[in-house]
Amino acid sequence: MSYCHWTRLQQADIFREVKLPEEVSVLPEGISEQDVANFDSVLNLKDDAKFAERAASALHSNTSILPLRQWIERATGKHKYTSTAISSPAYITSVIKIAIYLTTQIIDAEDLYDSGVHDKLDMLQLSAARDWAEHVVVQFDDTQSSAESKQDDTDAQVEEFLHQFEQQRIARQGQMMCHDDARVSEQVSAGRNGLEDVSRNPPGSTPNSDSCIEDAGCLDMKSAQIQCPANESPSNPENAHMQRMFYLGLVFYELFSGGQRPPSNLCALASSERAFESLSTTIAAQENNDEDQFIGTNKRLQCGNRDGGPCRVHSEYLKLSNVTSSLCDLILNMLDCILRGLNMDALSSQSQGSQLDEISISREREQESILSCYRRCMSGSFEIAIVKGSSGAGKSFLTQLVGRAIVSEGGIFLVGKFDQMQQSRPFSGLAAALYQCCSLLIDKLESDWANTVVHKLQAALGRDAPYLMKIIPKLSTILNHNVAHSLPDDHNDFGNAVQRIQYLLCLFVETISSSSTVMVTLCLDDVQWMDAVSVSVMKRVLAQRYNKFFFMACCRHDEMSDTHPFWGMIESVCSNGTLSVSVELKNVDANTLEIIILDLLCLPPRLVKPLAGIVHSKTKGLPLFVSEMLRALNRDGLLLVDLDSRRWVWDQDKIRAAKLPDNVAICFANGIAKLPAEVQVALHTLSMFGSSAKSECIKALETQLNIDLTEPLQIAIIEGLVSKVTGSYYFSHDWIQETCYSMVQEQDRALNHLTYGRCLSKLALETNNGDMMFTSANQINLGGPEAITDENEYITMASYNLMAGKKAIETSDFSLAYKLFSSGIKFLNRQHWRYHYDVSLELHECAARAALATGNIDEISLHSDIVLKHAGCFDDELNIHQIVMLSYMHTSKLNEALELGLDILLQLGEGIPRNPSDDYFGKEVQRTQMMIAGVSEDAILGYKPMTDKKKRSALKILVFVNKCSFYAAPPLCRYIILKMVQLTFKWSTS
Repeated sequence: MSYCHWTRLQQADIFREVKLPEEVSVLPEGISEQDVANFDSVLNLKDDAKFAERAASALHSNTSILPLRQWIERATGKHKYTSTAISSPAYITSVIKIAIYLTTQIIDAEDLYDSGVHDKLDMLQLSAARDWAEHVVVQFDDTQSSAESKQDDTDAQVEEFLHQFEQQRIARQGQMMCHDDARVSEQVSAGRNGLEDVSRNPPGSTPNSDSCIEDAGCLDMKSAQIQCPANESPSNPENAHMQRMFYLGLVFYELFSGGQRPPSNLCALASSERAFESLSTTIAAQENNDEDQFIGTNKRLQCGNRDGGPCRVHSEYLKLSNVTSSLCDLILNMLDCILRGLNMDALSSQSQGSQLDEISISREREQESILSCYRRCMSGSFEIAIVKGSSGAGKSFLTQLVGRAIVSEGGIFLVGKFDQMQQSRPFSGLAAALYQCCSLLIDKLESDWANTVVHKLQAALGRDAPYLMKIIPKLSTILNHNVAHSLPDDHNDFGNAVQRIQYLLCLFVETISSSSTVMVTLCLDDVQWMDAVSVSVMKRVLAQRYNKFFFMACCRHDEMSDTHPFWGMIESVCSNGTLSVSVELKNVDANTLEIIILDLLCLPPRLVKPLAGIVHSKTKGLPLFVSEMLRALNRDGLLLVDLDSRRWVWDQDKIRAAKLPDNVAICFANGIAKLPAEVQVALHTLSMFGSSAKSECIKALETQLNIDLTEPLQIAIIEGLVSKVTGSYYFSHDWIQETCYSMVQEQDRALNHLTYGRCLSKLALETNNGDMMFTSANQINLGGPEAITDENEYITMASYNLMAGKKAIETSDFSLAYKLFSSGIKFLNRQHWRYHYDVSLELHECAARAALATGNIDEISLHSDIVLKHAGCFDDELNIHQIVMLSYMHTSKLNEALELGLDILLQLGEGIPRNPSDDYFGKEVQRTQMMIAGVSEDAILGYKPMTDKKKRSALKILVFVNKCSFYAAPPLCRYIILKMVQLTFKWSTS
């Protein structure tokens, strides 16, 4: 069968409820194949000259023929339009038989059309201005009429029927085929003619047992058919199938409602010759001009709330008349066809890949919940929003919708994303969001707002701006191209470094929000991978409760433990009175999925219900899985566009028999495996960098490895797997990246990571590109020492990690720095203290320093023990001693710190007695006075820095010892201060 719309009609629940055959090929009881053939030949108006003869032979004594509307009027009589008549079993059974006959006629005509016989289908191609109900005639067995009277008047009946039929057609041509519901009764009454007298029950006949039916004799149906006059010019619109479905729906509406005419606006659309060609314009105009009539837009069906569709409101009449809901839905679906259509030009031109775009489920309620929170913040409240959901639930898409809404309202929307494989980039997600802000300022630099913000940033950040530029390089373009990036030596100022970067980031956000007349929204995605340093920064930012600032976060809550730092941050912020709005995205249910698919495929619900059931049973309603499942079915030829019938078609049995993927990863893998080999290689390469990679990295690999990456990635973009935005490639979803990465053989992953890191490290060193240095170091460390085959390369990779770690310290990201130093230590071979002493010593010292900044005391002890064990001299122990002393001070072990400091000073030749006498103090005072006597202030300001390493170390230790003694041994403070002055004057002059 060419068009399964009609097959679904015959399988409708209403047909089974009255115990009629499910297959339309089986005719209702009392109707034979010959009867249908005879009736078809009798009423074929293509040959008018022989019509009377054929009609006379067919219309025997107990058979009558009437136009549909007159048959309805006769069948319902005085109960017309009332539920009393149209809900009676006798009437319902009869009209269902008529429906089956009409449906069968169209099915047969379309089957013949597919076989090359076009005249039968042309007969059904009534122009759009035609009223199909006016061209339907029915044949019934009138057992209550006089057989003898009917036999004598047969010729007159036929002649009168032909005359009246043609007169009605001519009279109605050029007029509106339908009127308002209140005038239906008057119109139908005015259309009565002599045919009603011919077929009416004779006086004295016995009424039907169902008292609701005026004339039971007309309910014994023989057949029904749609007729097209011979002089009608058949229309052949491109979407003729959908037209026939819609026009037959109008007939069904009138038939099952007992003569109730369809809504006037719907009929007005149907009467237009170009109704299906310019439908959107017609509907929009009618919706704006007449709000009291039907809703003229096919709103996107979302989240299980089917508010769209112009005809749903008019199914209420049928429901109030006790017509079954399945029949109401059937008619509604048929009338919805006028609002459905496919872009066949776009679909037919799609030569490769899937013809289906990714399904995007609009979460209207969730979106409105977040926007309401945002608007309350605009009114002075301070709230945050958290979007929770599993991978593939649509969190990122919801973020995009919210962002568009905020921007449309004049707000600023900044978004950053954390990545599991890109933890080597300092403050990756937060920095990405602030980078967008800088780009926005540059784009609008001519505006008063941007100029105001820039001036305030320059004033607020001052000379500390270079610290922030290390995290946000684009900030240098905004503030001053000539700002020096050299930073002071703060190797031991760890606490201040962390506090400083937090303060500067808060200052940046405060300046942006306070300088703007609109809200600034910061959205962080995938916070389940948010690093601890970024958490601490955001905790401080949110604690300030800035005006005109709104924070939004997205996370896979099912992959986060209750002890995740992010939840601790939220708890702390909310404890200060901040309100938190939580939105959880769940999988869609079966009913919602059915609505989504019917809207995607532009088909009625009854057609897509079986397909939706199969998809839901496999995907459990996970939006991403649903989208990829449908695309996979399309890609595999199981869900196709039939260009002849201009609609989507599928074979349910083949889909059920196919081996469908059990999860979204397999679904993606199957699709990717069918792409060209070079595209797969490009995707695998991109996946090694995480969810995104900068195009400069891809081009560098393309050049150094001599492989094609850029062009194949363009194919991946066409396939919807990858996008390219602002100079970077992004996977469309994390699942795609994870799938591509898993498709690389495990034994090859380490080697690939190392190879890519080795290539990018050369470019990073040549260009002094810090961001590329972090990326290359991450690739090297993902490869690991196991991937190295050249013994000399171990120290190279260890040294590179040392460089990258120092770069991370410049950005005040000590957590990243510690990871890099630790990775560098792993690359050291067994005899590294013997052959690579300096690198080994510096790696352990830097690792201990980074551990101190992050509060990891156990790691400090580990590295200090190793250094003290292998250090060649006391001078090489000085740095680690200072770090250990600071760790004691940070853990309030002041006595231990003081003792260690005094021991170090003693070994440096600058010892201080633990219990000095007053005489000793007096002598030291006199000695100091002699050193500073006659020295002017200008001379002191002209002193040069100390060059002696031991004396510099001694002076640092004295600073620490003085802090400890202030609490642990106050009498020592005066001696320590004198010693510091003496060292300064003695060793700073040389």
